[in-house]
Amino acid sequence: MAMTPEQQRALALARARRRRAEAEGTPRESRGFWTELADNVIGFDDGVDTPGENIGKWVNRAIESATFGLVGDESNAAANAVLLGRDYENERDRFRANEESLGTAGQISADIAGALVPGLGMAGAAVRGANGVGQMAIRGAAMGAAGGATHGFMEGESGAERAVGFGVGTGVGGILGGAAPYVGAGIQRGVRAYQEGARNRAIGNQFANELGIDPIAGRYVQQTLAAENPEVIADAIQRGGPRAMLADLPSIAGDVRSHVNAPGPAASLAFGRLNERAAAEAQDLTAALDRTMGTATGVRQARGDVATRTADARRQAYDAAYAQPIDYSAEAGSRLLGLQSRLPARAVSYANELMRLRGEQSRQIMAQIGEDGAVAFSRPPDVRQWDFIKQALDQMAESGDGAGALGGQTRMGAAYQGLSRDIRNSLTEAVPAYRTAINTAADAIGESNAIRYGSELLRDGVTRHDVTAWMQNATRPEIEAAQTGLRSQIDHILGRVRQTPSNLDDDAQEISRVWGQFMSRNNQEKMSAILGDEWPSLLEQLERTGAAIGTRRGVSGNSATAMNQATQDRLNEMTQPGPIRQGQVLPTARGLWQNLTGASPEALGRFRADQRLDIVDAFTRGSPQNVLNLANQSMLTNPPVNALAGVGPLNAVNALSLGYAPQAATNWLLGILPIGQ
Repeated sequence: MAMTPEQQRALALARARRRRAEAEGTPRESRGFWTELADNVIGFDDGVDTPGENIGKWVNRAIESATFGLVGDESNAAANAVLLGRDYENERDRFRANEESLGTAGQISADIAGALVPGLGMAGAAVRGANGVGQMAIRGAAMGAAGGATHGFMEGESGAERAVGFGVGTGVGGILGGAAPYVGAGIQRGVRAYQEGARNRAIGNQFANELGIDPIAGRYVQQTLAAENPEVIADAIQRGGPRAMLADLPSIAGDVRSHVNAPGPAASLAFGRLNERAAAEAQDLTAALDRTMGTATGVRQARGDVATRTADARRQAYDAAYAQPIDYSAEAGSRLLGLQSRLPARAVSYANELMRLRGEQSRQIMAQIGEDGAVAFSRPPDVRQWDFIKQALDQMAESGDGAGALGGQTRMGAAYQGLSRDIRNSLTEAVPAYRTAINTAADAIGESNAIRYGSELLRDGVTRHDVTAWMQNATRPEIEAAQTGLRSQIDHILGRVRQTPSNLDDDAQEISRVWGQFMSRNNQEKMSAILGDEWPSLLEQLERTGAAIGTRRGVSGNSATAMNQATQDRLNEMTQPGPIRQGQVLPTARGLWQNLTGASPEALGRFRADQRLDIVDAFTRGSPQNVLNLANQSMLTNPPVNALAGVGPLNAVNALSLGYAPQAATNWLLGILPIGQ
């Protein structure tokens, strides 16, 4: 009857023990130093265990495991029989007994160490170039089956034993080799998950200690900032100025919006800070505008102030001119007399009536009007009279038959205007004081018109090229007057955006639209032309105000609807009947357990509301650089988990599953299966 491999090993071990006992009972002869050294290093088969012999046993077993049994007790025994002339069976039994004498720890360590050599090679071949775990499993199953089959075949003594071992090894090796990639991948995910969890806990605790927020909220803030472009964050903080916040980034504003739309105190905190910031920026902007262009008084009042301010100078200039005589014998005076034939009678009547209505102390214009309408002066007019005739012609050119369609002039109006110009030119030449009076009045009129121009500067119909052309002919007082008009228009625009929104959705959208039009590229270029060197500092403050407005708009979207829904949900929760009143007994026990563990819907709702509050707090703080620095520091002290994390355990599992496990499992099965008699 043939013996099983286990029975054969037991018999060989018994023989080895007998030889060892016989050797120990026989007195050892004294040997030289070099013989003792060789026995301790490499060992002699003299029945006495030495360190060298034990090492040799361990190495032999490891080599057998590394070669799936191809190089082992049988091959070593065959080599000694051929080379040393020893009996094959005795040598085979001796090698097997030596391996068994290693003990369990020695045997397992040798088997594992040896199996790792082919196991690592096969694991690398299974992984290299594989398209997913499935393909790795197919390769692993093939290589595991081959290794198991080799080992199972080599474990048998007879043909039947080898056939059974081959089949068992093939099946076991294929199963273990195919399962190895899945097991290894699961272990790798577990290792990465553990390292990620440890990293997240460290980051959360770091934020909790520095900002006073919950660690979970701290991890949320860090992960959100890690997904942003650092240059975009820095640019947003710079534009926002001293009151900037991380919510100035559109993506983070959207994140805050989602949190304030949910139940909890986060909305009150966010909108309180946003409105305070917007109000403070509006105050700073008003101060900057006042420094640059003066306080806003309104266009009508500003123009009235110009008239009032220049009234005395204009009156004195005209009084001085009116007191001057006209030398009609001179060339200029002669030209004036020559113009009387061109004067329409209506202009003389209009001038007399205008002087009477204004209470001007002057003689009446003495003229005779012929049947053909020609005017002949009985007494030549003085300077005052000529001036009022000129004013009459100006009025006639702008109204009545002088006014054309769409604000233009008729030919008659152009003739009235030309005659008025001829009177002015001749009179200023005849009386230089009249030129001074006209220039004084022209300055006031120019300033008044400049105020009106400035107040219309930001209209779409005015282009930056129009402003540049106007600036080329404008005096410094006119430019300053235009700034006054512009200041009034900006104040009007700010009046539409500085109010706290009553409807967070609609008003925020309207505010953003108005501000966007105001800060268009065309308007910025026009304001830059008018303000000159004062524009850069004002632009900086405008951008800060715009950042505050933009952030408030970004957070406000759909918030009113969400708040209404949250209010209804909270009321529904408070008025929801209990489980017992609803006839639900089993859910009551579950609810008690949830209450004890803090996992009830109410407790989870409060916990999540607290997290939202902490997240919104971090994103709407007025010192974003501190939060940003903390996020950067946390990334340095807690770098992302290495992409190769868990690869070591993965390779170890694959190597053991492909090298050691098929051999160990095959040995175990062959030991319990009746493989033949």
